[in-house]
Amino acid sequence: MATSFATQTAKAFSTEGFDFLGTLSTIGQGAGLVFVAGGALTDRGKRGVSHVLNSLKVPPSLHAEATFGASLLLLGATYSINQNLHYVSNWYFARGQQHEQQSEWSQAFESYKRALNFSPDDYRTLIATGFLHEKLGNFEQAIAQYQRGSAFGIPEFLNAQGRALLMQALQENGWQGGIDTQVITAVERLLQRAERSSLDLRRSQWQTRRNQRLYADILTNQAIAKLAGISEKQPLTPEIQSQLENAFDLLARLKSAETGDTPTVINTLVDASTLGKVRTDCFYEESLRMAASAQLARADGIDSFLQIQEYVYACGPLRWQPSLATTPDSLLITNYRLPTAQAAEQAPDADLSDLSGFMETLYVGFDYEAYGLPEGTSDRIALISEPETWQQLAQTLRTEIQTNLAGETTEGGEKGDRTVIWRFLISREGEIFATFAYDDFSRSNSSLRVISTQAREERVFEQLISQVAAGETLEFADFKVVLSTDGKILHLLPWGAAYPGYNESYKAAGESLLLSSEVQAAFPRYTPDLTDAAEQSALQSVIYATWSRLGIDVNQGAYLEGPAIYRLTVSSDGQVVKYQAANAIATEKFGQKFPMFNLEGMQFPAVQKAPYLDFEFEFRGLPSRIRPWPGAQPRRSVDPA
Repeated sequence: MATSFATQTAKAFSTEGFDFLGTLSTIGQGAGLVFVAGGALTDRGKRGVSHVLNSLKVPPSLHAEATFGASLLLLGATYSINQNLHYVSNWYFARGQQHEQQSEWSQAFESYKRALNFSPDDYRTLIATGFLHEKLGNFEQAIAQYQRGSAFGIPEFLNAQGRALLMQALQENGWQGGIDTQVITAVERLLQRAERSSLDLRRSQWQTRRNQRLYADILTNQAIAKLAGISEKQPLTPEIQSQLENAFDLLARLKSAETGDTPTVINTLVDASTLGKVRTDCFYEESLRMAASAQLARADGIDSFLQIQEYVYACGPLRWQPSLATTPDSLLITNYRLPTAQAAEQAPDADLSDLSGFMETLYVGFDYEAYGLPEGTSDRIALISEPETWQQLAQTLRTEIQTNLAGETTEGGEKGDRTVIWRFLISREGEIFATFAYDDFSRSNSSLRVISTQAREERVFEQLISQVAAGETLEFADFKVVLSTDGKILHLLPWGAAYPGYNESYKAAGESLLLSSEVQAAFPRYTPDLTDAAEQSALQSVIYATWSRLGIDVNQGAYLEGPAIYRLTVSSDGQVVKYQAANAIATEKFGQKFPMFNLEGMQFPAVQKAPYLDFEFEFRGLPSRIRPWPGAQPRRSVDPA
């Protein structure tokens, strides 16, 4: 019996060839078998056993009993090892995960195969092996692994199989849309089954549980399936726009998928078959970028420059991190084109007809030669200088907003619950050519969409830029508007007056973009409520603007796999007054220094700085991101700690 168990164990170790652990286990068990079986069945073995037992002071009359006891111990040992091979499987699985994180693909496959030898039906190893095949583009092998679990209706396998089928079809089509509708139908059925199976409906409504990470991956795959049916060669018809809207709505739900109210379920199958937050963040930002490219209504109010910063940071790991850049997602976000993309690519590079290009120069500083504009353009794009014109435009804007609100209450809150903040760029003639909101709550207001849609349909911005190229002047006003949730305008003033630190940053870009002190004096000051999410998001955009001209230190590498995190203390007028390293990567790579140059040039004369709020600055080499520090509260003084 001991020999039978030992043989089964040896077979599990030897299938992929003996490694150190298998050799050690087999030799140990073999030595015991030779000792006991040889001592019982051969004369020489009997003499050897007798000699050993005599040396252990065992009386000759008890040698048979001692040998029998040794055989029982050997049986127990071989049985115990055989019945606990799943622990060996776990060990090999963990090794496979380590190899995979270090991009050691062949070693990872070998470890997963050994793990399956000891536990052939271990779903976790099956799905991890399939996911590694999928990441490397071996979709046939991945689908074969996933089918072993999806046949039993396991949601993680259903989701993974649907994703692999979809990616396989996209790969065959050059990572472009327009794939076979039969494939899309099969994928959608698998994903629908996965979504239904992922929610435990046996519990009451308030106890319902869902694995949020799995749910986010299912939503992403459902959205990709909708996009995969759209060819870039198709015209952007209302039907296609509706299909795009449906896909982007699914991706918009990603933000709440991982932070939903339903309790999450920890599941090793999900961890072994999804990328989690890395993929969720990237595709959420990708949806905003693509919606803006397609000029869809859900992108109204998005500041394209800031959205691109968020997109580059969120999708950086899928593009540059070795263990993730091999995934199909990386190829998809790089190569997929919307129906409008073909026309955009044919447009000349050297122009400002795209509002995103205008906003980039507004943040970074105007580089007119890069856009092929004639010499002297810097004198023809400027902020309006007369206070009287600003006052007139402010009154026109006030009337426009009140007309569109028409007594409505903004969405999502009682009176005084929170505020809505809008930003307007207006020409001297009173034409609104750009509208922005920096938080989701403000963007969701329907009145802002009405105004921004009208501006887009009239193509005001394109007309203004064409006039500049023809030698005319574009003078504009830049307003900040703060509204209560019952539709009352609380504050309306120049953006530069609301954030003097932002205004001072334009001294480096030229006086034409610097708000004059006379205009600032014409509008009342106010102190923003930094406990409000809209004010925090607006201030976040100001930090981007004031820091966008700093040089980036890439001496430690253009891309860091783990982010260096800094805690910034920011005043309400848009000045970074303090920074400190907040994680080990920042300290180890940069010490007490900050990973940007020219900091001295960004220290502006103090106005009324308080209150202060802390922000989190994450730095991955070239990609970076700024967000309010989690749980931070405004304060009246700078914390010296």
